[in-house]
Amino acid sequence: MLTNTADVDKALDDFQKSGMDVLRIWGFADFTGSQGQTTAFQTWSGSTPTINTGATGLGRLDYIVAAARARNIRLVIPFVNNWQDYGGMDKYVQSMVPGGTHDLFYTNANIKTAYKNYIRAVVTRYSASDPAIFAWQLANEVDNEAYLRLPNIDYGTFHLYVSSWSKTYAWGDQWIKDHAAVATSIGKPMVFEEYGVPRASGQRLSVLRTWHNLVLANAIAGDMYWQFGTVLPSAGRTHDDTNTIFTDDAEYNELVVQYVPRMEARNV
Repeated sequence: MLTNTADVDKALDDFQKSGMDVLRIWGFADFTGSQGQTTAFQTWSGSTPTINTGATGLGRLDYIVAAARARNIRLVIPFVNNWQDYGGMDKYVQSMVPGGTHDLFYTNANIKTAYKNYIRAVVTRYSASDPAIFAWQLANEVDNEAYLRLPNIDYGTFHLYVSSWSKTYAWGDQWIKDHAAVATSIGKPMVFEEYGVPRASGQRLSVLRTWHNLVLANAIAGDMYWQFGTVLPSAGRTHDDTNTIFTDDAEYNELVVQYVPRMEARNV
Protein backbone atom coordinates (compact mmCIF):
# COMPACT_ATOMS: atom_id res chain seq x y z
CA MET A 1 0.00 0.00 0.00
CA LEU A 2 1.41 3.40 -0.98
CA THR A 3 1.05 5.88 1.88
CA ASN A 4 3.44 8.68 0.87
CA THR A 5 1.79 11.18 -1.48
CA ALA A 6 5.09 11.93 -3.23
CA ASP A 7 5.38 8.21 -3.97
CA VAL A 8 1.83 8.11 -5.29
CA ASP A 9 2.48 11.09 -7.54
CA LYS A 10 5.71 9.62 -8.89
CA ALA A 11 4.08 6.25 -9.60
CA LEU A 12 1.19 7.89 -11.44
CA ASP A 13 3.50 10.23 -13.35
CA ASP A 14 5.56 7.27 -14.55
CA PHE A 15 2.42 5.33 -15.42
CA GLN A 16 1.12 8.28 -17.43
CA LYS A 17 4.42 8.53 -19.34
CA SER A 18 4.04 4.90 -20.40
CA GLY A 19 1.03 5.79 -22.54
CA MET A 20 -1.31 3.53 -20.59
CA ASP A 21 -4.44 5.14 -19.20
CA VAL A 22 -6.26 2.45 -17.18
CA LEU A 23 -4.71 1.33 -13.91
CA ARG A 24 -5.97 -1.36 -11.53
CA ILE A 25 -5.40 -0.75 -7.81
CA TRP A 26 -6.59 -2.48 -4.65
CA GLY A 27 -9.80 -1.14 -3.13
CA PHE A 28 -9.58 -3.41 -0.08
CA ALA A 29 -7.47 -3.55 3.07
CA ASP A 30 -9.17 -5.51 5.86
CA PHE A 31 -7.35 -6.06 9.15
CA THR A 32 -8.02 -6.87 12.80
CA GLY A 33 -7.64 -3.98 15.21
CA SER A 34 -5.81 -0.68 14.84
CA GLN A 35 -3.06 -0.60 12.22
CA GLY A 36 -1.35 2.65 13.18
CA GLN A 37 -0.16 4.38 10.00
CA THR A 38 -0.60 1.26 7.88
CA THR A 39 -3.37 1.64 5.33
CA ALA A 40 -6.56 -0.06 6.56
CA PHE A 41 -9.83 0.56 4.77
CA GLN A 42 -11.78 -1.62 7.19
CA THR A 43 -10.83 -2.92 10.64
CA TRP A 44 -12.43 -5.72 12.62
CA SER A 45 -13.05 -6.03 16.34
CA GLY A 46 -14.57 -9.44 16.91
CA SER A 47 -17.44 -9.71 14.47
CA THR A 48 -17.82 -5.94 14.06
CA PRO A 49 -16.28 -4.18 11.05
CA THR A 50 -15.47 -0.48 11.16
CA ILE A 51 -14.94 1.32 7.86
CA ASN A 52 -11.98 3.66 8.18
CA THR A 53 -12.86 6.87 6.34
CA GLY A 54 -9.95 8.78 7.83
CA ALA A 55 -6.45 9.73 6.73
CA THR A 56 -5.05 6.20 7.09
CA GLY A 57 -8.05 4.63 5.38
CA LEU A 58 -10.28 5.67 2.53
CA GLY A 59 -8.73 9.12 2.67
CA ARG A 60 -5.72 7.55 0.98
CA LEU A 61 -7.92 6.08 -1.72
CA ASP A 62 -9.43 9.55 -2.19
CA TYR A 63 -5.96 10.94 -2.83
CA ILE A 64 -5.18 8.31 -5.45
CA VAL A 65 -8.52 8.84 -7.20
CA ALA A 66 -7.98 12.62 -7.30
CA ALA A 67 -4.37 12.23 -8.47
CA ALA A 68 -5.45 9.80 -11.20
CA ARG A 69 -8.20 12.16 -12.31
CA ALA A 70 -5.71 15.01 -12.65
CA ARG A 71 -3.62 12.86 -15.00
CA ASN A 72 -6.52 11.48 -17.06
CA ILE A 73 -5.85 8.01 -15.66
CA ARG A 74 -8.84 5.76 -15.07
CA LEU A 75 -8.94 3.24 -12.25
CA VAL A 76 -10.27 -0.29 -11.85
CA ILE A 77 -11.02 -0.92 -8.18
CA PRO A 78 -12.01 -4.31 -6.68
CA PHE A 79 -13.80 -4.39 -3.32
CA VAL A 80 -12.43 -7.60 -1.78
CA ASN A 81 -9.78 -10.23 -2.37
CA ASN A 82 -10.64 -13.88 -2.98
CA TRP A 83 -7.34 -14.62 -1.22
CA GLN A 84 -6.03 -13.71 2.24
CA ASP A 85 -3.71 -10.92 1.11
CA TYR A 86 -4.90 -7.66 2.71
CA GLY A 87 -7.62 -9.57 4.58
CA GLY A 88 -9.80 -10.88 1.83
CA MET A 89 -13.00 -12.88 2.03
CA ASP A 90 -11.56 -15.04 4.79
CA LYS A 91 -11.24 -11.97 7.05
CA TYR A 92 -15.00 -11.52 6.81
CA VAL A 93 -15.62 -15.22 7.42
CA GLN A 94 -13.23 -15.72 10.33
CA SER A 95 -14.37 -12.50 12.00
CA MET A 96 -18.09 -13.22 11.73
CA VAL A 97 -18.18 -17.04 11.68
CA PRO A 98 -14.97 -18.26 13.38
CA GLY A 99 -13.95 -21.61 11.94
CA GLY A 100 -16.26 -21.16 8.97
CA THR A 101 -15.31 -22.10 5.43
CA HIS A 102 -14.39 -19.68 2.68
CA ASP A 103 -17.65 -20.19 0.78
CA LEU A 104 -19.66 -18.72 3.65
CA PHE A 105 -18.70 -15.34 2.21
CA TYR A 106 -21.30 -15.98 -0.48
CA THR A 107 -24.11 -17.36 1.68
CA ASN A 108 -23.98 -15.94 5.22
CA ALA A 109 -26.46 -13.08 5.60
CA ASN A 110 -24.37 -11.07 8.06
CA ILE A 111 -21.24 -11.37 5.92
CA LYS A 112 -23.12 -10.30 2.82
CA THR A 113 -24.52 -7.30 4.68
CA ALA A 114 -21.06 -6.23 5.86
CA TYR A 115 -19.67 -6.60 2.34
CA LYS A 116 -22.51 -4.56 0.83
CA ASN A 117 -22.06 -1.88 3.50
CA TYR A 118 -18.40 -1.59 2.58
CA ILE A 119 -19.20 -1.33 -1.12
CA ARG A 120 -21.76 1.38 -0.41
CA ALA A 121 -19.27 3.34 1.69
CA VAL A 122 -16.64 3.26 -1.04
CA VAL A 123 -18.80 3.87 -4.09
CA THR A 124 -20.74 6.78 -2.60
CA ARG A 125 -17.52 8.71 -1.95
CA TYR A 126 -17.31 9.45 -5.67
CA SER A 127 -19.61 10.75 -8.34
CA ALA A 128 -21.20 8.16 -10.59
CA SER A 129 -19.75 10.13 -13.51
CA ASP A 130 -16.27 10.51 -12.03
CA PRO A 131 -13.87 10.16 -15.00
CA ALA A 132 -11.24 8.60 -12.72
CA ILE A 133 -13.36 5.46 -12.17
CA PHE A 134 -13.23 3.04 -15.08
CA ALA A 135 -14.84 0.12 -13.23
CA TRP A 136 -15.69 -1.34 -9.84
CA GLN A 137 -14.98 -5.04 -9.41
CA LEU A 138 -16.89 -7.32 -7.06
CA ALA A 139 -13.73 -9.21 -6.11
CA ASN A 140 -10.22 -10.13 -7.17
CA GLU A 141 -9.97 -13.55 -8.85
CA VAL A 142 -13.39 -15.19 -8.70
CA ASP A 143 -15.12 -17.53 -11.25
CA ASN A 144 -15.12 -15.75 -14.58
CA GLU A 145 -17.82 -17.11 -16.85
CA ALA A 146 -20.57 -17.37 -14.23
CA TYR A 147 -20.13 -13.73 -13.26
CA LEU A 148 -19.96 -12.56 -16.85
CA ARG A 149 -23.38 -14.05 -17.51
CA LEU A 150 -24.98 -11.86 -14.81
CA PRO A 151 -26.97 -9.04 -16.45
CA ASN A 152 -25.37 -6.21 -14.45
CA ILE A 153 -21.76 -7.25 -15.13
CA ASP A 154 -20.30 -5.19 -17.96
CA TYR A 155 -17.15 -7.12 -18.83
CA GLY A 156 -15.18 -10.19 -17.85
CA THR A 157 -11.58 -10.68 -16.81
CA PHE A 158 -9.11 -13.53 -16.63
CA HIS A 159 -5.58 -14.03 -15.29
CA LEU A 160 -2.66 -16.17 -16.40
CA TYR A 161 0.44 -17.28 -14.45
CA VAL A 162 1.83 -20.31 -16.26
CA SER A 163 4.79 -20.91 -13.92
CA SER A 164 2.69 -20.62 -10.76
CA TRP A 165 0.04 -22.94 -12.16
CA SER A 166 2.55 -25.54 -13.40
CA LYS A 167 1.32 -25.19 -16.97
CA THR A 168 3.12 -24.76 -20.29
CA TYR A 169 3.29 -21.57 -22.31
CA ALA A 170 1.40 -23.37 -25.09
CA TRP A 171 -1.35 -24.05 -22.57
CA GLY A 172 -1.37 -20.33 -21.82
CA ASP A 173 -1.80 -19.54 -25.52
CA GLN A 174 -4.93 -21.67 -25.57
CA TRP A 175 -6.16 -20.13 -22.30
CA ILE A 176 -6.25 -16.75 -24.04
CA LYS A 177 -8.11 -18.16 -27.05
CA ASP A 178 -10.60 -19.96 -24.80
CA HIS A 179 -11.50 -16.75 -22.97
CA ALA A 180 -11.89 -14.91 -26.25
CA ALA A 181 -14.36 -17.62 -27.24
CA VAL A 182 -16.28 -17.14 -23.98
CA ALA A 183 -16.49 -13.41 -24.63
CA THR A 184 -17.84 -14.04 -28.10
CA SER A 185 -20.39 -16.59 -26.92
CA ILE A 186 -21.75 -14.32 -24.18
CA GLY A 187 -21.46 -11.12 -26.19
CA LYS A 188 -19.55 -9.07 -23.63
CA PRO A 189 -15.99 -7.69 -23.57
CA MET A 190 -13.20 -9.73 -22.01
CA VAL A 191 -10.03 -8.22 -20.50
CA PHE A 192 -6.79 -10.19 -20.07
CA GLU A 193 -6.37 -8.57 -16.69
CA GLU A 194 -3.35 -10.11 -14.96
CA TYR A 195 -0.54 -12.04 -16.57
CA GLY A 196 3.16 -12.39 -16.05
CA VAL A 197 6.26 -14.34 -16.94
CA PRO A 198 9.10 -14.48 -14.37
CA ARG A 199 12.13 -12.44 -15.34
CA ALA A 200 14.50 -15.31 -14.52
CA SER A 201 12.76 -17.64 -16.96
CA GLY A 202 14.64 -16.07 -19.83
CA GLN A 203 11.45 -16.32 -21.87
CA ARG A 204 9.55 -13.23 -20.78
CA LEU A 205 10.06 -11.19 -23.94
CA SER A 206 9.26 -13.99 -26.38
CA VAL A 207 6.24 -15.28 -24.45
CA LEU A 208 4.70 -11.85 -23.92
CA ARG A 209 5.21 -11.04 -27.59
CA THR A 210 3.18 -14.14 -28.41
CA TRP A 211 0.47 -13.30 -25.88
CA HIS A 212 0.21 -9.72 -27.12
CA ASN A 213 -0.22 -10.96 -30.67
CA LEU A 214 -2.92 -13.37 -29.53
CA VAL A 215 -4.75 -10.57 -27.72
CA LEU A 216 -4.67 -8.40 -30.82
CA ALA A 217 -5.84 -11.25 -33.06
CA ASN A 218 -8.71 -12.47 -30.86
CA ALA A 219 -11.81 -11.10 -29.15
CA ILE A 220 -9.94 -9.67 -26.16
CA ALA A 221 -10.94 -6.08 -25.42
CA GLY A 222 -7.71 -5.15 -23.66
CA ASP A 223 -5.02 -6.37 -21.31
CA MET A 224 -3.38 -5.28 -18.07
CA TYR A 225 -0.07 -6.98 -17.34
CA TRP A 226 1.05 -7.78 -13.80
CA GLN A 227 2.62 -5.56 -12.78
CA PHE A 228 3.85 -2.00 -13.41
CA GLY A 229 7.12 -1.28 -11.63
CA THR A 230 9.01 1.93 -10.97
CA VAL A 231 11.31 3.59 -8.44
CA LEU A 232 9.73 5.85 -5.81
CA PRO A 233 11.37 8.71 -3.89
CA SER A 234 10.63 7.24 -0.46
CA ALA A 235 9.83 3.56 -0.94
CA GLY A 236 12.41 2.83 -3.63
CA ARG A 237 11.69 0.07 -6.12
CA THR A 238 8.09 -1.06 -6.05
CA HIS A 239 7.00 -4.59 -5.24
CA ASP A 240 8.61 -7.27 -7.39
CA ASP A 241 7.24 -10.81 -7.43
CA THR A 242 9.55 -11.53 -10.42
CA ASN A 243 6.73 -10.78 -12.89
CA THR A 244 7.02 -7.01 -12.46
CA ILE A 245 8.02 -5.02 -15.54
CA PHE A 246 10.00 -2.01 -14.33
CA THR A 247 10.40 1.17 -16.33
CA ASP A 248 14.15 0.51 -16.46
CA ASP A 249 13.86 -3.11 -17.62
CA ALA A 250 15.28 -3.87 -21.06
CA GLU A 251 11.90 -5.20 -22.25
CA TYR A 252 9.85 -2.25 -20.98
CA ASN A 253 9.94 -0.18 -24.15
CA GLU A 254 8.78 -2.99 -26.43
CA LEU A 255 6.31 -4.66 -24.07
CA VAL A 256 4.72 -1.48 -22.76
CA VAL A 257 5.50 1.76 -24.59
CA GLN A 258 5.45 0.30 -28.11
CA TYR A 259 2.57 -2.05 -27.37
CA VAL A 260 0.15 0.66 -26.19
CA PRO A 261 -0.35 2.25 -29.65
CA ARG A 262 -0.80 -1.20 -31.19
CA MET A 263 -3.69 -1.85 -28.83
CA GLU A 264 -5.12 1.61 -29.36
CA ALA A 265 -5.02 1.20 -33.14
CA ARG A 266 -6.82 -2.15 -32.89
CA ASN A 267 -9.60 -0.63 -30.78
CA VAL A 268 -10.24 2.46 -32.93
